[in-house]
Amino acid sequence: MILNKKVFFLMGVTASGKTDFAFKLSRNYPFEIISVDSVMMYKFFNIGSGKFYNDLLFYKPHYFIDFLFPNVVYTMSDFCIESVNIIINVLSRKKYPLFVGGSMMYFLFLEKGFSFLSNSNSFVKNKLLYIVHENNLLYLYEKLINLKCYKLLIYKVKDKYRLLKLIEILILTGSFLNNFKNLDNFYILKNFDILKISLFFNKIFLFKKIENRIYEMLKNGFIEEVMDLFCNVNLNKAFPSLRSIGYKQVFFLWGNRIKLIQD
Repeated sequence: MILNKKVFFLMGVTASGKTDFAFKLSRNYPFEIISVDSVMMYKFFNIGSGKFYNDLLFYKPHYFIDFLFPNVVYTMSDFCIESVNIIINVLSRKKYPLFVGGSMMYFLFLEKGFSFLSNSNSFVKNKLLYIVHENNLLYLYEKLINLKCYKLLIYKVKDKYRLLKLIEILILTGSFLNNFKNLDNFYILKNFDILKISLFFNKIFLFKKIENRIYEMLKNGFIEEVMDLFCNVNLNKAFPSLRSIGYKQVFFLWGNRIKLIQD
């Protein structure tokens, strides 16, 4: 029997200091770190994901790091299911699972449940994509306002895949993410105590840190890393691994450059 059912979430935006704080916690308390980063899980995605600079990975092994090839589709449902196995294993050894990262949708589905993810409907998904293609995402956003779907309006128009996924869930379940009473039995962490730690920084200081990190990435060969992925791994923009900021833009630009040369 697991007597202690505490699960810790350490959340924060890029460059907010999650890694340093997790390192300090893990040195002083019996934590095992579980990465909540949708990019770090992929092999060869090193510089852009921050693995290149993360000394903590050497001193304190993480779960969900470098275990997938870039052309593998790994869903949030897969992540949630495996997370439960890890949590039970960690707690059984009288340690605490510490989820660390900035992929907020993963945290959301861990806390709220994942059963509806398996209800993905290709007709609904394709219909939504068609509407966006024929009009634009703003058109869909305005429809939500007219329908008074205010809970979905917290997601910005630029968050295309996130917004479409949430609309798909709304259509399929008739429920909002903040009111899934009918899906309560599927909340995978409903029997665990979740303790959340969120890191906040002054925006000006944070933006400066992000700017410095980008320069450091470029200096350490980020463009070359993406070029290598483009040339040696069978990838296209449909793969989840290429939806991440940085990789998506460079991969797109490099792909168009190759196309222009060929033309």
